[in-house]
Amino acid sequence: MPKLLGIDVSHDVLELNSHLATTTKTAPKRPAVSLWRTEREFQAAVFKAAAWEAVTRPEFNQLFHIANENAHRTPGVKGGVPDLFLAIPRGPYGGLFIELKIADGKPSQKQLGAISDLRDAGYRCHIIWDSVDEVISCIVAYLNEKTQS
Repeated sequence: MPKLLGIDVSHDVLELNSHLATTTKTAPKRPAVSLWRTEREFQAAVFKAAAWEAVTRPEFNQLFHIANENAHRTPGVKGGVPDLFLAIPRGPYGGLFIELKIADGKPSQKQLGAISDLRDAGYRCHIIWDSVDEVISCIVAYLNEKTQS
C-alpha cells in the first residue's frame, strides 16, 4: 500500500493528494520552531487575518470553521472534515476546504479520506502547515479563479 506523509493510503487518495508527496524523503515545509502551540491558536490567527482581508474582499466573510473536534461525542458532527470552509463557488468548485496543521502534525487516514471524498464531490481542498500567509494566499488564489457562467 502506498504511503503519504508516513500514512498508508489507497492509490486513489495518493493520486488526489499528490501535491503532498513531492518525494519520499521530504515533508511539506515547516518552520524549525512551531509558531503555534495548538491548531486553535493557528486558526485564531487565520481568522484575524481573514477579517483584515474582508475589508477589501468581502468574500472572506464567508470563511468559517467546521466544528469537528468532538465528532465521537456530538451527534451530526463528522470527524475528518477539514477545519475551514469558504462557502463560495469558483470555477468548477463548489467551495474551498482547508485543513490546518501545526509543526509535524500529519493528516489522519480519516482526514485524507474525507478530503478525497470532498474533491470527488466537486470541492477544492488543501492542507496547510503553520502559515497564515499561505492560507490567505490560497484563499485569494481560489477567489481569483473564473466563476462559472
